[in-house]
Amino acid sequence: MWSVLAPQALKFFLVRDKSRDYTALPCVSKLILACLGPKKPNRRGPMQASSALYTRRSRPAVSEFSYGLLGSLFLASIMFPALPAYAAPTGGQVAAGSGVISQAGGNTTVNQTSQNLSLNWQSFNVGAHESVNFVQPNSAAIAVNRIADASASQILGSLNANGQVFLINPNGIVFGAGAQVNVGGLVASTLNISDSDLTAATRHFTGSGVGTIVNHGTITAAPGGYVVLLGRLVSNQGTISTPGGTAALGAGSAVSLSFDANHLLSMQVDQSTLAALAENKQLIVADGGQVLMSAGAKNSLLASVVNNTGVVQAQTVANHNGRIVLLAGMAAGTTEVGGTLDASSPEGAAGGGFIETSGAVVRVADDARITTHAAHGQTGTWLIDPQDYTIAASGGDITGSTLSTHLGGNNITLMSSAGGTAGSGNINVNDAVSWNANTLTIIAANNININAVMTASGTAGLALNAATTNGADAGVTGGTVNVMPGTGRVDFAGRSGTGFLTINGNGYTVLNSLGVEGDVTGGAATLQGMAASANLAGYYALGSDIDASATNGWNSGAGFDPIGNSTTSFTGVFDGLGHTISGVIINRPALDRVGLFGSTVDPVIRNVGLSSVNITGNDLVGGLVGYKFGGDVSNSYATGQVIGGQYTGGLVGANMGSISNSYAAVTVTGDFGTGGLVGYNLGSINNTYATGQVTGTDWYTGGLLGGNVNSGSVSNSYATGQVIGRGSAAGGLVGASVDTSSISNSYATGNVSSDVNDAGGLVASSNATISNSYATGQVTGNAINVGGLVGVQYSGSISQSYATGAVNGPNAGGSTGGLVGRQDGGTVSSSYWNRETTGQNHSTGSADSFGLSSAEMLNASSFAGWDIATTGGSTAAWRIYEGHTAPLLRAFMTDLAVTANNVATTYTGAAYAGSNAYTFGALTPNFWLQSAGVNTGLFIGNANTSAPAIELGTYALDRGPHSGQLGYDIAFTPGSLTINPVTVPPEVVPTESLPVESLPINVKMTIAGLTQDFSQPDSGEPATDHWGFTLPNETDAVASDLFTVVGSGVRLP
Repeated sequence: MWSVLAPQALKFFLVRDKSRDYTALPCVSKLILACLGPKKPNRRGPMQASSALYTRRSRPAVSEFSYGLLGSLFLASIMFPALPAYAAPTGGQVAAGSGVISQAGGNTTVNQTSQNLSLNWQSFNVGAHESVNFVQPNSAAIAVNRIADASASQILGSLNANGQVFLINPNGIVFGAGAQVNVGGLVASTLNISDSDLTAATRHFTGSGVGTIVNHGTITAAPGGYVVLLGRLVSNQGTISTPGGTAALGAGSAVSLSFDANHLLSMQVDQSTLAALAENKQLIVADGGQVLMSAGAKNSLLASVVNNTGVVQAQTVANHNGRIVLLAGMAAGTTEVGGTLDASSPEGAAGGGFIETSGAVVRVADDARITTHAAHGQTGTWLIDPQDYTIAASGGDITGSTLSTHLGGNNITLMSSAGGTAGSGNINVNDAVSWNANTLTIIAANNININAVMTASGTAGLALNAATTNGADAGVTGGTVNVMPGTGRVDFAGRSGTGFLTINGNGYTVLNSLGVEGDVTGGAATLQGMAASANLAGYYALGSDIDASATNGWNSGAGFDPIGNSTTSFTGVFDGLGHTISGVIINRPALDRVGLFGSTVDPVIRNVGLSSVNITGNDLVGGLVGYKFGGDVSNSYATGQVIGGQYTGGLVGANMGSISNSYAAVTVTGDFGTGGLVGYNLGSINNTYATGQVTGTDWYTGGLLGGNVNSGSVSNSYATGQVIGRGSAAGGLVGASVDTSSISNSYATGNVSSDVNDAGGLVASSNATISNSYATGQVTGNAINVGGLVGVQYSGSISQSYATGAVNGPNAGGSTGGLVGRQDGGTVSSSYWNRETTGQNHSTGSADSFGLSSAEMLNASSFAGWDIATTGGSTAAWRIYEGHTAPLLRAFMTDLAVTANNVATTYTGAAYAGSNAYTFGALTPNFWLQSAGVNTGLFIGNANTSAPAIELGTYALDRGPHSGQLGYDIAFTPGSLTINPVTVPPEVVPTESLPVESLPINVKMTIAGLTQDFSQPDSGEPATDHWGFTLPNETDAVASDLFTVVGSGVRLP
């Protein structure tokens, strides 16, 4: 049974509760002290360990003990069975080595004569007035104390040693609030170590003890020494001091400690245990040394936590930099960073130290104080090393404000790791970050996604490294630095030049100005200066938006001089960092290869927007790039007007590389091969769109691409602009897709017209593989080969695709069709057209491709064999909202979990109109939907019941909203609707018999104050007309099937 720690006047008992964790009650001493009253002198002498703590005169033996000590004793009394009469260690035996144990009163002395000594104890407790002293040959000597107590050891007094002491109790060790420990080195552990390991450089501790290691006292190691707490749960709630040495808290079932003589170098948790926890709630000081807190093995899937809410200090001393490491498991661990982590250098010329906070998840509290600042030397570094990491105003791992504050006192490195349970190695900047000194380094195993504004002013530096391997993550490839158009941006306010921006290890020249007319020969850090032949292979970035409208008057009206030409192409890297160049004017109708970048070979151009461009050239003309051989364009866009001859596009004239996450809203006019995004494509196009009107005066005109040739590919792309073909082959998405090209997961909605041959809602002329695509625009052809999806198919295949737009053609030779106008080869399978909206009952193709009615287009059953889902959150290619939409491509939709909130309303006699009250799941911004918040304007309909809800009762809100192609793939969870009666107050109830027709009986109501059970109609009244009712105690009544007594009221039907 549990003992009572109080005088008789404190009339309460402690009941043992095996389910309760009493280690979390350090402050309960205050409750005891409030009941004990004023302190009185203790006349007993040395404290005995009796848990009752009474003197022979029944006087309370509590007077000399500090408040903290009482708290610890009270905690100990409720955690563990009563101690024996004397708290001093008992049953000590030498197991290996040589030494002598002696005890005198409350003092225990161990005289050790061998270098290593192993002792076995039945119990090892030290009372508040007791001491245990180890007298050892030297500071490198080790005394291992293995304790076979069924309870945790309680160290409430003094423990002293000139060498190293290991206390090992599988059931735990508690250092009380009054404990004073002064040693050369200390290990307090629930894990055991073999004697043979004591002389090894790396010493292994293992075990399955369920006890905890808790310090409420003061533990001090000699300079250069160490203090180590090991177990399933280790907690410092007192003070640990290891000047120039190491303080370590390790939580797990196997831990390795690496030593150099009597100096602890490192600690590694080798094996996890369930719910491992290493925490600091008070003070750990290791100035000139290191503090290590670790829980859970690196790759273990068992959850582990490292938590700091106190102060951890390892300041620089005499050029010895401090080091602080908080490390939870990298697969399933969490590191909670609060309190203070101080590795600063407050004095002298030495630099600041190093802080690491790592784990699968690392969360930083808003009020945390982290510093490696050096008063006179180089500021140190804080490394944050999780898996995915998100900077967000709420719901993330750290706020932008908190990160900004800490950049004032640290160089900060964010380094993500792929795998485990917490993400794929992305780092997301979703909240504004600004700083004016020190360097922020972001190293992502996968992508860096910048969705907010980052501002580096003053002397601040920025290093971005995507797809960078970290340890075991060598398999991660393909990551990029993505600056979300419209929301993301990196500003270098008023700064240009080099030395403060690196991306993937390369130093960049930051540009902040347009430059001047003719500036194409020098080395100026300007946009026009990039056109100098000496600058065409460099690394460039925009540090701010640039207004280029002044180019209107340059070069006798020819405007801006393109960067790169047919003689010398641009081969470098250009990163707009989310900035916009507006008003570029180029008027060079006789020049080939025209655009902001005229000619490029293997370029990297990303994260830049061109607005209101006005560009004219001859052949190979584009808003951003005229000619692109190889290389990559990503996260870029153009708006305005582009005019050219052959191979003219809104963004790129001719592409032989890759283009992704980009768009054009450009009015494009060209000759052979004209497209809203790209004129001629021999590369890959993915996640793109075009919205401008496209006019082609020769072959191959398309809303997105004029020509898609060789092995060119288009995926996850769409076009909405009107396509006007003055020559042949006009298509809503692609004019002609030939050779071995492909189109997948793409659509077009713009109207298409062709003055000559071949017009298609998606593609005019095809030899390609077309799959999972559709067209809805009107198609008009003035000659042969007019189809809702494809004008003419020569070879290749069409599968799982459809068309719904009106098709108008001359029908000459049967070359007009709802899906395909004419088929000279290839196959068509599992593809459909809407007979009603296309106006066509005919199409060429195989037997399983046929026309559907408008109603059939809304049913998933009409698309048998398709990869199609009727509920949200799938991985299918298609999503259909049954009865509401034709199939939609999931590639353009954003997954969203929507739960209808439970609602209550009052009876009106009309069907319930629906609710717009929802709870939403997490939303990840993407290229198609960049807002981090839910836009309910993209919802169609609301939450309602499947059948009309009119009568009183509870209904399921099981019919949710739906969305369109660029909206949400909604995973809907129903709510409930309750319709309650209307209550009429007693004062409106008449005092005489009243015809029902004079009451508003078109609504249901409860009339308060009526208690009589009415069962008879008024005499002579028809059953359906003029029913009356009376107040209580009157004789007239009404039929009970019309009025029902509800409590003290009457309910009308």
